[in-house]
Amino acid sequence: MMHVSTSESFPLAAQRQAEIAALLARDGRVVAGHLAVRFDVSEDTIRRDLREMAAEGRCRRVYGGALPAAPDEGTLAERAGQAAPRKAALAAALARTIVPGSCLFLDAGSTNLAVANALPAEANLTVVTNAPGIAHVLAGRGRFEIIVIGGRLDVASGACLGPQALRDLERFRFSALVLGACGVDAVAGVTAHVFEEAELKAAAAARSASVLVAAINAKIGTAAAFHVLPASGISTLFVEADCPASRLAPFEAARIRAIRAAPPLAAEATGLRRSRKTPSASVVPLPTSNAKGLPGASPTVTDSGGGEGRPAALSREGDVVPRHDGSDDIPLQPRGDAVPRHPPGGEAPDHPPGGEAPDHLHGGEAPQHLQGGKAPGETPS
Repeated sequence: MMHVSTSESFPLAAQRQAEIAALLARDGRVVAGHLAVRFDVSEDTIRRDLREMAAEGRCRRVYGGALPAAPDEGTLAERAGQAAPRKAALAAALARTIVPGSCLFLDAGSTNLAVANALPAEANLTVVTNAPGIAHVLAGRGRFEIIVIGGRLDVASGACLGPQALRDLERFRFSALVLGACGVDAVAGVTAHVFEEAELKAAAAARSASVLVAAINAKIGTAAAFHVLPASGISTLFVEADCPASRLAPFEAARIRAIRAAPPLAAEATGLRRSRKTPSASVVPLPTSNAKGLPGASPTVTDSGGGEGRPAALSREGDVVPRHDGSDDIPLQPRGDAVPRHPPGGEAPDHPPGGEAPDHLHGGEAPQHLQGGKAPGETPS
């Protein structure tokens, strides 16, 4: 009988695992049966390779193969400063779909912290959250009914977790859940790094009429250790403007609605032309500043074709929206879905000449100003 020494087999396994890692990075997933044929080894050998790679955090095993491991980028305070413009663009796209008068559950997470800063302040929203940081952002903006559920505060995630938080959830029925996701994949679904987090997220999803997920590119097509809900449980997935079509294709095949956010650079550039004061916005206008403690610029989206500076809404019909690269207009949101942008008693143009949105005072009334800076009805000096 021929024996292969450990010293001889280890380099072969290491080389095979390195190639598997490269395939994961290129294709976003690997199938054990295909790998066995490729390397001319048994599926048991491939499964052993995948177990070893998963133990090292290089992949996450799923039925029949493996996915890239979901990114674990540190504490909430650390993650809040990472890819802030991208998260702000995602937040603006999601906030535009919120129905006035809704009761929302806003889950913990750095992207959802940006959502808290983007929610329309005049839409009569009740926001329930397990994240004290999110409650703080909303309280600073005013005009929200805020309910914080209790439990043990997990400092890394910024979330209250455990039996008390689960008991508190039983009192609610939510119009929508804005779900934080560590990883999201068309096969593995939404996943989390911490068991208690996954447990609370799943409980909130079970009590929600719709589930909204906003995820940066690094999380699409990845999986973490603990399952939250299947991909079919996602009502709408919000992705970045440059999310690769290959990553969205499995969601499209599963008929999961996806919406692309505006490009963050365009959103940031538009935001720089606006006041840094947070607007008291309706459903349609976008925020122009961040809440205290949230770095990065807030997004604004303009109609690149018409030049009127009107807030643009991404498609509400297709499963996957074609990437907006500046050459084609993003369809404007139908007027019937928007809260009017003019003050009661008369009609006003959507925006003043020049294509920029009116500035609003932070946390107070929201008068629309004329070009010269005078409020309606004020006599020029």
